[in-house]
Amino acid sequence: MPNIERITASVKVRIVKPLDRDWDAVGPRLRELAWLGHRVLNGTMTRLAMSAELPDQVPDQWKSKRNENSEKRPGGKLSPYQMAACAIDQANNERVKTRVCAWCAGSGLEPSTTPLDKRGREIKTTKAQLTRERSAGQVCSRCDGVREYKIGEAVEVPSAIQNGWQRMAERRHTSDRADVLRGAKSIASYRSPAPIAIVSSGEPFKLRRDERGYALEIPLYAGGAAGRVPFAIVPDGRNAQAYMRRMLEADSKLGDLKIISAGKKWIAVIAYSWERSVPEPRSGPDALIRVGAGGSVEFVMPKVLKRLYEGMSITRKRAQFSARRSSRSKHQRDIASGARGHGRARALEHYHAVDDAERRWVKSLCQQIAAKAVCHASRQGARWVRLDESFTLLPPATLRECLSWALRKAEFVEPANQDLSASERNQASGEGGA
Repeated sequence: MPNIERITASVKVRIVKPLDRDWDAVGPRLRELAWLGHRVLNGTMTRLAMSAELPDQVPDQWKSKRNENSEKRPGGKLSPYQMAACAIDQANNERVKTRVCAWCAGSGLEPSTTPLDKRGREIKTTKAQLTRERSAGQVCSRCDGVREYKIGEAVEVPSAIQNGWQRMAERRHTSDRADVLRGAKSIASYRSPAPIAIVSSGEPFKLRRDERGYALEIPLYAGGAAGRVPFAIVPDGRNAQAYMRRMLEADSKLGDLKIISAGKKWIAVIAYSWERSVPEPRSGPDALIRVGAGGSVEFVMPKVLKRLYEGMSITRKRAQFSARRSSRSKHQRDIASGARGHGRARALEHYHAVDDAERRWVKSLCQQIAAKAVCHASRQGARWVRLDESFTLLPPATLRECLSWALRKAEFVEPANQDLSASERNQASGEGGA
């Protein structure tokens, strides 16, 4: 019997529309779950970090429920699921908290003078107020007499989504804990919009295909199968149709699901795994990815030299990101007090925008270079593709990760010798040809 290995991947699909109701019914539900996302994840991460530092001072609410009648599972142990439940309760308390109008201080009447905030600064008027006549003693121009308000009602979270959020936080905490203790990283945090995570255990969501196309049943409400909402979906991206067909095969297994808000659209990322026979190791020389004399990213083998990407384009793009970052750093001194008065996240929003854009660009570029290198390696009969130790044009760790995945996907088997010998490197560098 041939050896079998299981490969894990993910595919991105666009959520087109709900099949049994309209967007007016489903849209608010998705938005209120997305509102909870980063709050629950950050709350769970904080509780995990505190419980790791102070295990003897953890409150009972963060532990599994006790069952004194059971010897195998007496309970009372640290439970990320219960920590996520506490984070959901805390977010719901903030959601239903009663607030009063900042302009009239809850009186419902227009003040005679411009009110001040907690720091003693004048509260800015809204655009709607500029178009209204304001006179003391009249109805408040901002709240129109509605003195008290709240964000919304408490959100009931299905167990599949609560379990998905706690699993995301627990995995991130486990992977970062060593670096956090060493001081190389800080405790991870999530910004809005965070994904709505759904676990695959217990079949909480289903993927099917009929004559009209693909449909994804998502548990947006509590109640098990009765809480699922079917959506029409469209595969998004290159080779997405082939991935969807493979996902529905008998030997494939669905993984976790993440729903991401992309402006006015909703994207679903479905993880899955499939079985295949373990490929045989290939023969031939190893290929090398290096930075050439002209600064370009090159694919090198004995008597083979291919340019993968122009180095000047990478340097120019890096300079553009650096200039944008410097410009926004100087702009920090010019932003209005409203941007500074809404918390650290609002004040540093422009920093994160550039960093996120550069991170996405680097990841996409590394994937392109890895795909080109693997394509050339397959055509030239290479055994494996390695990254030169002196490669610094792009983050080496990101490029190695993308290269490893592309090679494994193309059924390359990594040779036993992990390091490319100096003689092989010199031969690849010296005998490269057009």
